[in-house]
Amino acid sequence: TPKAPTTVFGLQVTQVFPGTVGMAVGFSMVVNADFAKARKIFGKQLGHSMKCESGDGMKTCEFQIEDKRTAILMAEDNGNAKTSLIGCYYFYEK
Repeated sequence: TPKAPTTVFGLQVTQVFPGTVGMAVGFSMVVNADFAKARKIFGKQLGHSMKCESGDGMKTCEFQIEDKRTAILMAEDNGNAKTSLIGCYYFYEK
């Protein structure tokens, strides 16, 4: 949790997650924005639209920046989610 008010792309950050996730290393943040707002702002910052899908109670978008580097956006798919997770990961193989 940020110790001082923190924003990314104009969205308030409530949590930060550095480190590994599965076979990836990178970072992600929970921001105070519903999925539609986060998708619009994050996509604009990336300069590209993201490939999105829904399933297992989640909405997920991704954009491959370059080989093994992917920007992600995730949120609960329940119509009430007021936060979204955004981040970027580098996928590696052991």
